Amino acid sequence: MLPECIDSFEPCFILFRIDEPGWLFISFADDRASVREKMVLAATTATFKAEFGQSNIKYEYHVTNKKDLSLEAFEKWLEGKSENAPMSEIEIELNNAQKEQNSLMPSVLGVLFPMDQNVEEELKKLHDRKINYVQMSVDTLNEAIKLEVALRIESVEIIELQVIPYDKPRYHFYRFSHNLGVFIYSMPSSGCTIKEKMLYSSCKQPFLQSAFSIEIDSREKLSLETLLDYVRPPVEVKEKAFAKPPGPNQRGGRRVIKTNV
Repeated sequence: MLPECIDSFEPCFILFRIDEPGWLFISFADDRASVREKMVLAATTATFKAEFGQSNIKYEYHVTNKKDLSLEAFEKWLEGKSENAPMSEIEIELNNAQKEQNSLMPSVLGVLFPMDQNVEEELKKLHDRKINYVQMSVDTLNEAIKLEVALRIESVEIIELQVIPYDKPRYHFYRFSHNLGVFIYSMPSSGCTIKEKMLYSSCKQPFLQSAFSIEIDSREKLSLETLLDYVRPPVEVKEKAFAKPPGPNQRGGRRVIKTNV
């Protein structure tokens, strides 16, 4: 199938189009790969499937040896799928890690990379209102959150025109009033590797619980009105019910007429 182009020391995801409607989703983690790499794979599985579309995935196939990346091995696995064959230690590890991730609250799911010291310092300044904008990046090689920009700006339009890169994903914290702040996740529509998209999508989760969050394309317009639309949802205006027109004026009170019996 694909054994020649797979590195045993680098866990990965593989999508394979099958004859049936849908895709075969393969998660590969060799026994020789580091525990950290295998845990990152397990932690980003849910994000990857959500980004690709869970409904598009027909089968999920976990592989721990390159020899099992063959059509014959897959067909054998498919035949014995209903027999509940015992899992290997690595498959148990991945399965348990995935269950642990799914049991967490949505606000804390994802990979939590360490932040550089200067990132923490600038975020504290942001909290103390000494600055109102901090931009961060994910160092995919060293697995860390890096500082890109920290300053005080006069308007949100400056972020769009001068600060947000058009070709790289970024995280942004912006406080645009005394009490209101937002977390902005900007992702270019093209030019990023799959690894970048996966790690940025997973690493953003711990930040989402600290502020209102917005996800934008790097070339989308960003204005104060846009931020307010996210932070302050529009007030629902109830439509007035159809008013029944009043009837004709009455000609006085009801009269009682006595009749002789």
